[in-house]
Amino acid sequence: MRKRILLIVASSLIAQAGTAHAQAYCLGTISAALTYSDGQVMIKSSWRNEWTDICNLNVAWKGVEAQTCWGWFAQLNEAVQRGRIVVIHYPDLPPSGCSTMPIYRDSPRAEYVMPTADASSVSLQALPAAR
Repeated sequence: MRKRILLIVASSLIAQAGTAHAQAYCLGTISAALTYSDGQVMIKSSWRNEWTDICNLNVAWKGVEAQTCWGWFAQLNEAVQRGRIVVIHYPDLPPSGCSTMPIYRDSPRAEYVMPTADASSVSLQALPAAR
C-alpha cells in the first residue's frame, strides 16, 4: 500500500513538474515487453495499460537509434523481471498525456528510459529534461 501511495504521489509531482515545458515524465511499472520479428519493441506500462512502441532494435525509429534501443531493451526487460519502477521521458507529450498517449506505432518518441529502485528514489530535481 505504501509503495502504491508513493507511486501516485511521485507520478502527480512528475506530471506537475513538466507543465512548464509541455513534456511528460511517465512513471510506473512495465508489466511486459514484446519484440516483433522486424525488431520493433513494445511495452505495456502501468500508466497506459496498452501496448506502446518504444524503439526498434534494427533501424532508427522516430529518432531513436537502434544502438540506443538495445540499451533500453535490456533496461526494460530487467525492469519487467524485477518489478522495478521506470521513468520514461516523452518530450513531445503533454504532461497529462501518459495515460492517454497514442498506442502501437502511433506512440510518441521517448527521449530516455530510467529504471529506478522505487518511486521514493525519484527526485524531481534530478530528472533530466530534453537536451
